Amino acid sequence: MNPRRARGFTLIEVVVALTLLAVILAGLIGALVTFARSASRVDERTLASDDVRLVYACLRQSLGEASPRLRQRPEDSASVSWLQGDDARLEWLGLRPARHGVGGLYHLRLGLGEGGDLFLYYLPYAGDDPPPDWNAASAHLLLRGVTGFAIAYRALDEPDWRPAWLDAEVLPARVRIALARPREVWPELVVPVLAAEPLADVERAEGFGGLH
Repeated sequence: MNPRRARGFTLIEVVVALTLLAVILAGLIGALVTFARSASRVDERTLASDDVRLVYACLRQSLGEASPRLRQRPEDSASVSWLQGDDARLEWLGLRPARHGVGGLYHLRLGLGEGGDLFLYYLPYAGDDPPPDWNAASAHLLLRGVTGFAIAYRALDEPDWRPAWLDAEVLPARVRIALARPREVWPELVVPVLAAEPLADVERAEGFGGLH
């Protein structure tokens, strides 16, 4: 018997097969692109969460331990708190942990620099006179690209927040800091100032890292 002649593919079958293969490959590429974008968004959210934790932990420690030490106001020698601020900047006297053998009591200032970067400026405390020269201060970058920044203050046993804390004789019980960056939602940070806030109220602070 003669062997059967091998039958090849027709042109139409080849075109159909190539079309199906192209559709399958397009679907796979689309799925890979979607997966890569999802992974990128997850990474961005993770980094943003890390930024929240690091920045808020730094502020909670340094601001929560603000010193109740008073200074003499130059114009009338009245005793007022070192903690002074409005809705856009904040200065206080607080502790910084030792770094390379340097620590102790420091003048601290929180505010935005050029380009919307959030900085914590610091100078070693050297007594009440002369006042701190912030032009000679060192700076620690906390966060880049801040698009929203606001500070508010609340006195002990007062329900309402104040937009400024100036020339007061006592520390505020709590300081609220609101931050925002493009496409990021940051919860407000509420810091109990330990030297002003009763211990029982501090222990009632709820939320991630003292966030309310």
